[in-house]
Amino acid sequence: MITETAAEPTVPAVPAAEEATAAPGRKEPAWPWKDAPIRTLVQRIHQLQAERAQGFRRLEEWPCCS
Repeated sequence: MITETAAEPTVPAVPAAEEATAAPGRKEPAWPWKDAPIRTLVQRIHQLQAERAQGFRRLEEWPCCS
């Protein structure tokens, strides 16, 4: 189970978003996390997992079939 702690800094969703845009004639956009340190990647994974879990909790709370 993943728990969030207040001591962990939040990781920006997309660092250097202006670098993530594709240049004209380029087939693949640049991946903004390419040169990120492992710790940053792990924090981002935890952040995404927490967001996913929150989304599922919201779905469970949604009034489905009356």
